[in-house]
Amino acid sequence: MKKEVIEFLPQFIKDVVTEYEEVEGVSPEMTLPIMLAILSFACQAILDANPGRWRRSPLSLLVTVLAESGQRKSAIYDRLKEGIVKWQDEQVVVAKANASQYLVEMKQYEAEIRDRAKDKDTDWTTEPPLFEPQLPRNWRHLFEKFTTNGLLKDLERVPHAFIVNTDAAEFFNSHAFQNSGTDTEIITAMSKVWSGEPITKSTGIEEKYVANRRASALFMIQAGQAKFLKDPRFKDQGFTNRVLISQPPLIEEEETVSMFDTTNDHKKAKLDKAIDTFNERVYDLLKSTANVKNKGLANMRQALIDTKDKNELFLDVIKIEKEAEEVYDEVYQSLQKVKKQKYYKEPGFYAEYEAFINREFEHFIRIAGVISVCQFKDSVSLEDAWCAKMIKDFFVEQRQHLELDIVKDKDSVVTTAEDLWKQLKKWTIHPEIIPESIQKEFGDRGGFTKTMMNNYCIKSYADMTKPIKDRVLTEMVSREWIIVEPIKGGGNLVKLVL
Repeated sequence: MKKEVIEFLPQFIKDVVTEYEEVEGVSPEMTLPIMLAILSFACQAILDANPGRWRRSPLSLLVTVLAESGQRKSAIYDRLKEGIVKWQDEQVVVAKANASQYLVEMKQYEAEIRDRAKDKDTDWTTEPPLFEPQLPRNWRHLFEKFTTNGLLKDLERVPHAFIVNTDAAEFFNSHAFQNSGTDTEIITAMSKVWSGEPITKSTGIEEKYVANRRASALFMIQAGQAKFLKDPRFKDQGFTNRVLISQPPLIEEEETVSMFDTTNDHKKAKLDKAIDTFNERVYDLLKSTANVKNKGLANMRQALIDTKDKNELFLDVIKIEKEAEEVYDEVYQSLQKVKKQKYYKEPGFYAEYEAFINREFEHFIRIAGVISVCQFKDSVSLEDAWCAKMIKDFFVEQRQHLELDIVKDKDSVVTTAEDLWKQLKKWTIHPEIIPESIQKEFGDRGGFTKTMMNNYCIKSYADMTKPIKDRVLTEMVSREWIIVEPIKGGGNLVKLVL
């Protein structure tokens, strides 16, 4: 990930990203998407995004992290969800009180029905109608597996939800996705709730309906298990275009460091403090949703229709500061050019980007809204808009270069590029471990020549022919891992982008 993206992040997010990378070697490509998904859930019931001349848009994000087994994706999420867990635990107390009140109201409702049934003389068509008490708000806002009916049932009881699955392969291979028709049904429902549209489902004589809800999602899955992203059933419903995908590089383990080494305690303490601050922010954001009031026309409707669903969200739209409007317009206009000129047809780009681009502007405005609201702002500043643009560009770059096949099936150019990048990265960060015979040359040049890489780096690169080696470097340049500069007098110098 480019340094500029991290530098523009709000401080409480940047601290977690940088400390996680320094202490545990976890890349920003892992931590930032997980944090965005969590913040999206925490912010989505406070304000809506502002698409300009279009209709409002929720702040909900659907995020997928592709990481191999053992890369600690679940462990990282577990540490970053503590603010949600603390807030949700508090909702249990409120839910119990609501449930007690509901029972009282239901008894009164049933008694009134019995009284009306006994009174045969009154023309009840001219009397005020009876309205059945609404089910009380539930405490649960985190969900894993569900069917379409399950999703509707859950959203009936809460205004906003967070769908999290740390083993998304199990989720997308569950029975809900296997039966003919039900797979399309549930993907359509998830796409609709992402877009802020009502969801309906008829079951016999009963028709279920929920509207004005919000739902974010975080799916963590191994790359080799993510074939669903190519499945026409998912693409045809536009579901995959609504998903932001990140594929972090493997976490490198230091073989020489003991599991019980305490020399890094100071850095670990900084990471712990950064994570605590993040969780406190998430908790405060979720707590603030209780103060969100229906405004304007929504208040008038509430006065006229006392039976309005209390879980529906009627939110204000976030403002855009004048300077930030220019960034919004720049993103929109550049996307129109991309669509027209079809830049995304360049070789090597992931084919899914062609469809993803149709949702790219909406992803940008949602990210901008989340970045602003998580700082308790009601407007998007110039800095927030630029931050959102760079995060959006990061997800675009990820989408263009996804590897959805199992690692062993990857092209040799790709695997060699990854292995060579890891070796060069380790040497650049720790120059003291560079072979002595090339240490001085690296220090003088500030980079690696092709001869140095050929003679001292990984064997798979050294064994390749010159044209294939050039393809490896081209792959690394396309991923913005390295830059290649000409050397005065001939040759090229490879420098890492850190």
